[in-house]
Amino acid sequence: MPWNDNVVTFMSSAASDTQTIKEYIYPLYTRILYISFPVEDRFMLYPICKLTYLTDTVTPPSDDFIPFVIRTELHKVVFFVQIYVPTLLGDLHERKQADNEMRNRFRQLGGSRQIPKLYGMCAFGTHICFYSYDRDTRVIILAPVENSDDTVPIDRWGLNILEEDGRRKLLDIVEEIRQIVRTN
Repeated sequence: MPWNDNVVTFMSSAASDTQTIKEYIYPLYTRILYISFPVEDRFMLYPICKLTYLTDTVTPPSDDFIPFVIRTELHKVVFFVQIYVPTLLGDLHERKQADNEMRNRFRQLGGSRQIPKLYGMCAFGTHICFYSYDRDTRVIILAPVENSDDTVPIDRWGLNILEEDGRRKLLDIVEEIRQIVRTN
């Protein structure tokens, strides 16, 4: 089942995958996140400010990214998203920077130990990958990429949020989050 008409409208209005965050990507993800985490189910979407860095070795990011966090009405963080402009995906340095930012965000949010498993999504335009953090083992988990020695291979962002595989993966994670929220 494809995304609803609200998302399809943005999909059809996109001339290319090189539009800026403000023109296309920000509104697209706002709609997708509101559809996936509806207010009626007591989820709240917050754009959040830039990451407070935990070490001096991390270079602050450019203005070309926007983070969102999803909370329950009890203010438990259950999911977060960091979105970057699509043209940066091909740059190994930018992928490493995005990976560092995701890991630092987990350290910030996962340290609160509010839920047993915290999910995050990293997006370069519509190309996405998912991370998770297990509060008991304190391990950040990523899907492995076959045949790659690269720590941040471009294939890690092999799902597209606008295609059925990317949509299904997000909605499967959302369903797991709903179950976690119900039991915690």
